[in-house]
Amino acid sequence: MKEEGNKLKPLLPNQYTLEAKPRGRGTYGKVYFGFDHKNNRKVAIKITPNVHVAKKEASMMKTYGISQHLPAFYNYFVSNNKAYIIMEAVEGETLGTNNFYYEGKKRTETGHSNGCFCSKITAAPSQ
Repeated sequence: MKEEGNKLKPLLPNQYTLEAKPRGRGTYGKVYFGFDHKNNRKVAIKITPNVHVAKKEASMMKTYGISQHLPAFYNYFVSNNKAYIIMEAVEGETLGTNNFYYEGKKRTETGHSNGCFCSKITAAPSQ
């Protein structure tokens, strides 16, 4: 990935293949499993039309570095007005499987911030 200081520079690589069916869906996009042919590894690829949000997310992922609790960040690029975040593929349940949105909404109603999950992610220690 090319960098200019701490800013991410979008790339247009031809190195990824993508599964046809998404593995997860969220507010801002879909997550697919795919393959990085250049580095010979399985990856997760988040695709969203919200380029601004994706750039912030990619920057945050790059900042937290390597953690045993979070997927590794590999790359970020924009193509055809969609942002792509390439990260470590992690098998298992999605947040939606555990009804995370509902539980977050429920916590908000009881006086807790719905943003607490995000603050925990950014506070996770680097390994």
